[in-house]
Amino acid sequence: RAPVSGATAEQDFAVAASHYSAGRWQVSLDEFRSFRQLYPQHPRAAEAEFFQAEALVQLGRLSEASTHFEHFLLQHDQHSLAPRALFRWGECSYRYGNQQVALRLLSQFCSQQPDHELNAYALPYLGRLLAVAESPSRAEQTLQQALERFPQGPLVDDCLLQLAILSYRQQHYEEALSKLDQPMPGSPMRQPMPETRMGHRPAPRIWAAMPQAWCSLTGWPWPRKAIRSMYRRLAPGLSPGSASMPRAERLRAG
Repeated sequence: RAPVSGATAEQDFAVAASHYSAGRWQVSLDEFRSFRQLYPQHPRAAEAEFFQAEALVQLGRLSEASTHFEHFLLQHDQHSLAPRALFRWGECSYRYGNQQVALRLLSQFCSQQPDHELNAYALPYLGRLLAVAESPSRAEQTLQQALERFPQGPLVDDCLLQLAILSYRQQHYEEALSKLDQPMPGSPMRQPMPETRMGHRPAPRIWAAMPQAWCSLTGWPWPRKAIRSMYRRLAPGLSPGSASMPRAERLRAG
């Protein structure tokens, strides 16, 4: 079909937006792609590309989404959605394992957008990347910043675990345990947690992250295989591929 009028373009965008808002990701992806092909010079063509990339994120097609976010930023770096595009590009890179690109992009986002709400995700992602990059002091500083700024944030548990792992790697076992000495709402554990010799009652994730520390401080010589099995059940959010993500960006059709 060929473009007819400005009104038709707005109607077509509204159709794509309605599918997106309803969570019909594949349909909205197709509609936004069609909109960009039909109306490449329309004022909302850039917005259509951003939400096309967002739909790809929701479909798990992260590499394709990254390509669109990168193109969006190259063409529209002053757009109101540019900060979110930068974050999403970094997040997609983080989740599919392109660590160097993710580290660069998320560092850029946190530096350029220090007050942005998405730092609740960007800072924990960045802290973990810094830990992997063997920058423990920077990783600890970033994770602590995330906890201070977002004490009720969506990735608080992951920040605590990463800080504990950093302490564990330095053989600061008591410090590692104390960082996880917090209740875990919604934990599927049926039995009460045993106290350590120091009186701590650490979160279940400690069993997987620090088995040596756990066994030495509790006196519970549990097999490593059992610990790993419990870890998979209790802490599914530790790998980038399953970590919590921000919800899809909201879209207003008008």
